[in-house]
Amino acid sequence: CAMDVQATFEVYQEVYSRMLDHAAHPCSMAGMLQMGSCYLPVDTSWSRYVKRSEQTYQELLGVMKRNLMTVADTACQKAEDGSEIPRTTKTDMPDHLKADPWLYSLDWSRFPSPAL
Repeated sequence: CAMDVQATFEVYQEVYSRMLDHAAHPCSMAGMLQMGSCYLPVDTSWSRYVKRSEQTYQELLGVMKRNLMTVADTACQKAEDGSEIPRTTKTDMPDHLKADPWLYSLDWSRFPSPAL
């Protein structure tokens, strides 16, 4: 038993040092440890697992859509008064839009309104 622990420790030291060479951030290690503890049910609970997974996915998808709609609505409200809308380049952007990574990444070029 003690030799097994010693062998495991030696393997871990080697593997861990190689992992740090490729992914040194602590989040990478935490993610690998979390992923290593995953399991998939292989008995009759599989259909329950699939159903719960789909339900969770749909719930999170709804939350994401609502959040994106809120951000888009906020951006549109800021643009309606005309003072908040950037001109055509990112250098012309107001500072509060430059500080927002989502809004900064958007193309704020103005396009002519289509003729009705």
